[in-house]
Amino acid sequence: MVTLSSWKHSLLEAMASALLEKIRRAREGQVDNMRLNGQDTADILENACRFLQEHSDCQANEATHSVFDNFSDWWLPNRPTYRLAVAEDNTVDQLYRIIAQLYELGIPLTLCEKKTSTFNFIQGIEIWGNAEETVTVEELVNPAFAFMKTLGSVMGSIFPGHKFLDCAIFDASGKSLTKGVMKTSVRFVWPTLVVNTDRAGKIHDYTVHKFKESSEPDLKAFEDKVKAWGGKENLWTFMFDDKLVFGRGEKQFVRMPCCDRVSPQPSQRPEQRPFKPVGVTRFNYNLEGELQGVEVVCGPGSSDGPEALANDEGANDWLFNWVKLGACRKIEGSELTTWVAPAWQGPVRPAGGEGRAPGDSGSGRGARQSGQVRVRTAGGSGESRGPPRRPGEPAPARADNTSTVTRAFEGTLADFKQSFDRVGLNNNHRLSEETVNGVQSMIWQQIKHNGEDDAGRIEANANQRVFIQGMSHQIRSYLTTMAGFILAEGAASTVASTQARTMRSKQTRTVGGASQAGSLAQRSGYAPSLAYAPSAVGRISQAGSLSSSRLIEAQPARRRVTQEFAAEGAGELSLRIGEIVIIGHDPEIAKADRNRWVHGRKEDETAEEGWFPFSYTDPMVEE
Repeated sequence: MVTLSSWKHSLLEAMASALLEKIRRAREGQVDNMRLNGQDTADILENACRFLQEHSDCQANEATHSVFDNFSDWWLPNRPTYRLAVAEDNTVDQLYRIIAQLYELGIPLTLCEKKTSTFNFIQGIEIWGNAEETVTVEELVNPAFAFMKTLGSVMGSIFPGHKFLDCAIFDASGKSLTKGVMKTSVRFVWPTLVVNTDRAGKIHDYTVHKFKESSEPDLKAFEDKVKAWGGKENLWTFMFDDKLVFGRGEKQFVRMPCCDRVSPQPSQRPEQRPFKPVGVTRFNYNLEGELQGVEVVCGPGSSDGPEALANDEGANDWLFNWVKLGACRKIEGSELTTWVAPAWQGPVRPAGGEGRAPGDSGSGRGARQSGQVRVRTAGGSGESRGPPRRPGEPAPARADNTSTVTRAFEGTLADFKQSFDRVGLNNNHRLSEETVNGVQSMIWQQIKHNGEDDAGRIEANANQRVFIQGMSHQIRSYLTTMAGFILAEGAASTVASTQARTMRSKQTRTVGGASQAGSLAQRSGYAPSLAYAPSAVGRISQAGSLSSSRLIEAQPARRRVTQEFAAEGAGELSLRIGEIVIIGHDPEIAKADRNRWVHGRKEDETAEEGWFPFSYTDPMVEE
């Protein structure tokens, strides 16, 4: 006779077996690392699947969590939205407990949380190693190491008046499936510091600045060590992950503790590098906010530290408390922690040449200017007014009709998305997908600062076609940024293609006796402006507008940096006072305008190159 209890047990076993099969398919053999535990495992899997699916049917604007990179994980329903809406206190705790349980089973979820308008301050460190080794988390967070001392000093100066500040540390270091090398990935969460995006951005910039200017021998030796592995990628500017702070659209979602990262398509599978808890480090201060010492409060297995910090004394699941401690979301309207805005202004040179006062509320990332440098355009700097624009940055919106440009690309739609992600355009674009007549498309819609849709829009489909829509200045910017992975179509009637036809129709010119008409037209393709083309560096430089009757040979010039410049976009070159740079491409040299952009490289072992303001350098006085 079959009892109700045995029937229920058999049913749960069958459901668990079905879920395990889905896990095997989604995780491609990674189930071998699972720590199964009979009936308990069946209950955990079933409860987790039911809870996640019940909260996954939501609109994009309701989403509080998402699946990393739309990964088709084992628990997703047949028509997944890859989003979750989990906002109530009791359901949030349920989600945290499920994350902890699945992490313990060896099948960590791949969830990200959307930052609220105010959130716990978070920082990320990413360091690329080589095929065998990278920096260990133990080395990085050692209380005696200059890294932790410098970090603690920075935070104490911004948040004075605290006897101590606690920082929860999580580690996801391991082999990166993207590059096939070892990677250090460490997350710092400050559970008592509540910030908004503006404050977080200023803290981030100031922290990077203090690390770059530090004269600590240990930090200098550390930087030299990691630069030998990753070159430019392992500079302080890039080691501190700015996506956690400045990300928009999908980049507002940050990976959660005890959750795994997913490698990009086409492989797209968990990298088995979930954020595991490392410990809580405490920074002690005097009344003036000066760092007095660094100590480890607790490790991942401690039973008192995380519970107290998470204000959840009744919980007996230590891993649940670590997940709760490492989450950054706060209740909307949570009060910001009192702070002292960093006095450092960044490379600011307002009109008149005078710097802002340290207490000026207009300081910070949003107020930065580039020394009145005018933007590089097809027609020269012109007589534009207002703040300057960076290389490739679109001009201010104005009354103008939108148009559409058609381009092509090689490879799959997934390849295009990977290239698109790499150039950083997705930071202020919202991604959606649709299928029309059996053809899959990905659509990136540009978003204004107020959250409304802008005119800029990019659509790529499985037929290897790209449709770029927007005003003329937006199209110019898109074409420039994506020049490395899009191809010109045969007959596109656009502003850009008109320029290309104009270039082809001009008379043959020679530089150094070699004909340039054909090769120049081929290189520029449908590029909006030769002034943007780094491929011309060291060979030719265009003076003034496209209608100029001559090309000027680039004359390499050695110059010394007189003002620090922090790169903010792709293709820019960060400068430090005293460095020597060699200019190889000066598109507006004929105008002799000091406030212009030039392209060059550093005269050091890095040989880094990019665009920078000419006015931030002075000519070298040769001995």
